[in-house]
Amino acid sequence: MSRETDAADHVVALAEQAQVLAQKYAELAKDNGRELVSLRRRARANRRMIWALSVSLGLDLVLSAVLVVVSLHSASNTDRLNALTHRLDVSQTTTRTKTLCPLYTLLLSTDTLAAREAAPDKTAYAHAVMVIRDGYSALGCSQFTPGTATG
Repeated sequence: MSRETDAADHVVALAEQAQVLAQKYAELAKDNGRELVSLRRRARANRRMIWALSVSLGLDLVLSAVLVVVSLHSASNTDRLNALTHRLDVSQTTTRTKTLCPLYTLLLSTDTLAAREAAPDKTAYAHAVMVIRDGYSALGCSQFTPGTATG
């Protein structure tokens, strides 16, 4: 009987161990279930973050492309404005040197003592001469018609 008792004790010990093992298995299954739920939540959050980052990257690329196009367009406009400014400057210089400054020089050359004395209204004549001198100076005619007396 000793063998049977040993076998029975052994079976009882194995049954107790099996019960402990089953209990630990149930706890492990419960922990695994919680972990699976947690992993599922993290995976969903990660997918949302990946989607948001993809949208953000797409917007960044679109805005970068728009910035490049605007920069190129701005550079093109700057070049066109520089060319227009140069043409305008040449045109104004030509107008001053060929038209206005010779005319102002001619008008200033008529300011003589005889002309001042012959003027019917000396104040109006003096004012007209002053306006002509101011125009001559404002146009910078002295650099285009050297040697002209302005005094």
